[in-house]
Parts: sequence; C-alpha cells; structure tokens
Amino acid sequence: MSYDEKPRILALGAHPDDCDIKAGGCAVLWSQSGCPVKFVSVTNGDAGHHEMSGSALAERRAEEARAAGEVAGTRCSIFMMASSCRAWRSVRRHCA
Repeated sequence: MSYDEKPRILALGAHPDDCDIKAGGCAVLWSQSGCPVKFVSVTNGDAGHHEMSGSALAERRAEEARAAGEVAGTRCSIFMMASSCRAWRSVRRHCA
C-alpha cells in the first residue's frame, strides 16, 4: 500500500451488533475519509433475546446491522450463518 492509498478497514464481531457498538463511531470517520469499511459477524445472532429466538431473531438482527451499516457508511456487512449457540459450543469444545 502506498501513502496515497486509503486503508481498507475490517471489523470482526461475534454477533451482528458487535461491530456497530464497538467500532461504529470509528467506521463513520473512516468511511467519511474515503476508506472502505466492512463489518463481519461470526454468528447470526439467533439467541440471547428475552422474547425472540431462532430465525426470526437472526433476521431481525441482520436487518438492524444492515441499517446501522447504512448510517455508518459501511460498504458491506457479512453475516456468517453459524448459530450463536453452536458457535459457543464449538469454542468450548476446542478450548477445553
């Protein structure tokens, strides 16, 4: 990368709203300065709500993340479709 090129920003989060919450303000600044910004969620966010769960919750969180990305100026939001519960079990199995 030369000094004339803008850096490309990649933010990773475990859940669909993690990047918005943790890096949203910076994403706005980077985007406004012309840097391409991508948010990646490792899980689909289908668990952890007091009233909703499953695919309905995953769809709601994906839509909320997309809307936040539009406000922040991110060019792409990527959602890996792993279930939140399965991802946690996988981490526990590999780290035990």
